[in-house]
Amino acid sequence: MHARDAMRDARAGQRHASEAARRAAHAAAAEGHRVAEKTQTLNHSFGELRQNEMMVSSTRSRVSQIRDRVSRVLEAAEHTYEAWLSELAMARDWLARAEERLRQAAAWVDRAEENVRSARSELGSAESRLSRCLRDPDRSDCSGEERRVEDASDALSTAVEELREARAEYQAAQIEYQAAQRRVDCCGEAVAIADKAVARSRQAEAAGLAAHHHAEMAHAHHNSAAHSLQLASGACDRQRSEAEAMHREAREAHAAVTRGAGHLQQAASAHQDSERHLSDARRDMAEKIQLLREFDRATL
Repeated sequence: MHARDAMRDARAGQRHASEAARRAAHAAAAEGHRVAEKTQTLNHSFGELRQNEMMVSSTRSRVSQIRDRVSRVLEAAEHTYEAWLSELAMARDWLARAEERLRQAAAWVDRAEENVRSARSELGSAESRLSRCLRDPDRSDCSGEERRVEDASDALSTAVEELREARAEYQAAQIEYQAAQRRVDCCGEAVAIADKAVARSRQAEAAGLAAHHHAEMAHAHHNSAAHSLQLASGACDRQRSEAEAMHREAREAHAAVTRGAGHLQQAASAHQDSERHLSDARRDMAEKIQLLREFDRATL
């Protein structure tokens, strides 16, 4: 009975060991599956990270090129704006000189017209005096009056010529004034256009600066993501090593259980053999005892 109890306990222990080995193998397989899924996820993330790295690098390069172009455009716009401001200042100076010339020319025309009116009046007076002298029977010499008429006529001719010159100067001054005004208007429009170009270039510069900031932030996030993925990859490697160790231990446990089952089977076979031999021995012993009893009765 003790041997049978021992075999029963041994079989129960074998079943528990087999169940434990099966559970360990299942846990190792499940952990290996989880590690494999994590590894697949990490590999996918690394692929996306490489694509993102190329995109970030390309974006940083484009942003840098755009900022360089915007900087050159802004510099040219500011230079053009300053140049047109200088042209506008010179145009305004020209307009001021043209206005002064026109004012002086108008004043000259007024003086010349007054001189012509005065010379005509003087000529009329001289001619009247000459006419009275010629009609006066008491006068035989009107040479003085004739000279005064000649002088008045010469003065009128001079005044008319001066008026012609004054009017010509006034027309030239008007033409210059109009040209100076057009130049001021043109330079003013150019300054306004250049100012808008500068404003837009500065807006582009601000946008380029913001794009540069975002590109650098994207680069920093990429580096942070790469660092996190490296840490996760290290953790996954450790988990993979642990899962492989669990799998090895599970295999070893299964092998030990298998070996134990073999030994148990051998023990069971040996137990059966011993039971059989014991039964045979008991039967032989009973037969011998019976023979001895029969021998004793025969002797008596």
